[in-house]
Amino acid sequence: MYITEIFSSIQGEGKYTGYPTTFVRLFGCNLFEMSPSYACKYCDEKHSMTGKRIKMHLGLVMDKIGALGNKYVCITGGEPLMQEETMPLVYELLYNDYIVTVETNGTIPIEHCEYVRSYSYCMDVKLPSSRTVLAPDLNCYKNLGELKVNDEVKFVISNIHDYEEAKRILKKYKTKASLIFSPVNCDLELAREIMGWLMKDKLKAKLGLQIHKLLEIK
Repeated sequence: MYITEIFSSIQGEGKYTGYPTTFVRLFGCNLFEMSPSYACKYCDEKHSMTGKRIKMHLGLVMDKIGALGNKYVCITGGEPLMQEETMPLVYELLYNDYIVTVETNGTIPIEHCEYVRSYSYCMDVKLPSSRTVLAPDLNCYKNLGELKVNDEVKFVISNIHDYEEAKRILKKYKTKASLIFSPVNCDLELAREIMGWLMKDKLKAKLGLQIHKLLEIK
């Protein structure tokens, strides 16, 4: 598989926020490969699309994860589901009693296996402000119905129009996953606005802040 980096930090978002976590950042993004103009405008990991890539076999990846000593592992990117070796890595991690999250941009159909549904997805739904004017809506909306109660769906909000679009999507496509509404770039003023909208609408979703950005850590 092609790796950008493997490192240890604090999980900054989602249900495992605050836990020491090993991050396996895989190289490549399907949106960027279709066209650089399709990549998310707010992407803060462009080096996973244009930077160095290191080819590693599964055993070496597992050795590096083991050396960091964390119980929690987050497989991220780029877009992890692009690589066929991703799911074998998930299975191997689960076999070795790691707690695994797979982050995905929500544009590729998710793979399910009953044996391994102890891992969780954190899936983005791309809202209008994340796309350039040239980019079509590439969300795989059927994924919302496939997600389980231990999964999460993240909406990154830039303005009220994004918020209203997220509500429209959730009304049309039902999901069992937990819902997270996060302000773009961890904008605290925007976070206060989103909090007000959520409380007004009594939406069954939580406000998400990326604490690693607040703490200015990787």
